[in-house]
Formats: sequence, structure tokens, C-alpha cells
Amino acid sequence: MFIGCGGWHYFNAPGDKLVNYSKLYNFVEVNTTFYQLPKFSIVKKWRSKVPRNFMFAIKANKVLSHDAPFQVTESNLKILDYLLKICKLLGSSFLLFQTPVYYHPSKQNLSKAALFFEHLQGKNLELLWEIRGPFSSFFQRDQFKSLCRKYKVTHVTDILRELPLHVEHTFYTRIFGRGNGNKWELSNKEIKDVYSFIKPIETDRKVVVSFHTMRMENDAIKFGQYNKTNTLLSYLPEIGVKSALKSIKELNQYPISKKILLAEHGWKLLQVNENEQIRLSKVLNIIEDRIYNNYYDLKGQIQEIFSKNFNN
Repeated sequence: MFIGCGGWHYFNAPGDKLVNYSKLYNFVEVNTTFYQLPKFSIVKKWRSKVPRNFMFAIKANKVLSHDAPFQVTESNLKILDYLLKICKLLGSSFLLFQTPVYYHPSKQNLSKAALFFEHLQGKNLELLWEIRGPFSSFFQRDQFKSLCRKYKVTHVTDILRELPLHVEHTFYTRIFGRGNGNKWELSNKEIKDVYSFIKPIETDRKVVVSFHTMRMENDAIKFGQYNKTNTLLSYLPEIGVKSALKSIKELNQYPISKKILLAEHGWKLLQVNENEQIRLSKVLNIIEDRIYNNYYDLKGQIQEIFSKNFNN
């Protein structure tokens, strides 16, 4: 099983970020390539910094997935050729296309995608497609599934939200969580749920779990630990009200309303006691609906709520 995150540039540790990252994870999704095409000399350095069994997946440039999605043009084919060379330099067979919410799997769009994927047949690649635009009908879902089968494309989803329609060789999931966008961190129960679903699949095929939550480094570590030891140790050292107060200390924008608090911070996990985790939203839903001017203003409310509603 390959477990990692969306990029290593966020990895906070002294020294070389990729070197340190590769000591904790055996996989990374390269998102740099989505925004710009790095020089080959830089790509070679990436490969030289990681162990031989470390795996890269390359995210296709946004021109191919967002700006001119799957259009078979001279400029797009040049970008595609460049990405294939990056894959080769990194020893990677994974090329991931992530289309936006506004890209719909219409008959016209799928026809263009079919022509595009035709150019990738026989390239010794594992083609991956995360399609975020909604399916408007069962027929559209069937059309998409047929395309994936014909051109050997794996449908990539977040299995906490949706199951894939077709898996070719590798089961590949991108975990964003159940919040808005990637505003989420996985609870112990969710870690176990993902593992319980994925582990049986590993008997027949390769599995990749790519974390993209707000706490993706921690979520990937926890998942990897559970995969190896079948145990979960909390990375939340504080318990009870201290856990809640630590979360609100991360706020750097005051004054702030209850509505914004819930939207921006309700996804965070609190360790109520050694065995129980809750979302900060459960506490924030109880606070007074008003503007909070500073940390101490909010702290008093949270302390009062914990003393009345939760065991410390």
C-alpha cells in the first residue's frame, strides 16, 4: 500500500523537505506540475532525494484539465509529451487528471476526452481521472464508465464521499474528507473505515491513498500507523477543554462571528477524553450567536460550555 499527501512543500521540518518527507511516507502526488512544468534538472533531483521504492504520481497540468480540457491541439500535445518525460524521469506510471466542478461529463466532452486518451494508449501509463463535475443521469455515468474501460482509465474518488465507477490496475483514492473542500481531518473512526474498505482490495491490486485534508500530514501518518500496527495513537496531546482552546488559539482573525467560526474552524477535531473525539462545530454550535472580539472573549464561552456539556 502506498500512502502519502498532495505535495511535500507544506511539510514543515528543518532540512530538505522532500528528503524528510520521504522518511515518513512512501508516496507523493506531485502537484507542482499542475501549475507549471518544472525543468527536467529539477525533476531528476527529486528522484535522487528519495528511496528507490518511493512512488510519485504526476498531476497533469491545468491547461489539459481546466483551460482547454482534453483538447487535442498541438500545444496540448506538447504539454502532454513533457509530462510523459517527467513520468519517465521519476519512474512513475501514474498520470492524474483532475477536472473541475464546471467540467460536465456531457456527450461532447466525453468524445473529446476519448480522442485525447487515444493518444495515451500503449504508453505504459496508469491513467487516473478525478471528475468533479456532477453526472446528470445514469446514462452519463454509464458513458463515462464505458470510456474508462475502453481507454484503461481509473476513476479516482474520495471514498469517504463516493465509490469509483471503474478501477483499472491500481485502486487510487484522494481523501479530502467530509467538509467543505478540504477543510477536514479524519477521526479515528474514519481512519478505520477507510482502512476496512481498502485493505481487502490490496490482496488483488496495488492501492494508493493520497491525503489532501487540512491536516493531511497527520492523517497520512495515522493511516500508515494503523496499516502497520492496527493501533491508533492520538496526535492530539490536549484533552477536554484544553483541546478546544488549542484549536481556537489557531485563530488569527478577530473580530469574528459565530457563523465564520463554524465555517472556517468547525471541522477541527477535539479529544474530549482518551476514547472520544468530536468536531469543534459541536462546541461552536452552542456558543452565543454574536461577534467575538478576541481570544479571551471566546475562551470564556468555551470553558463554560465544556463545564456544562462535556466531561473533561
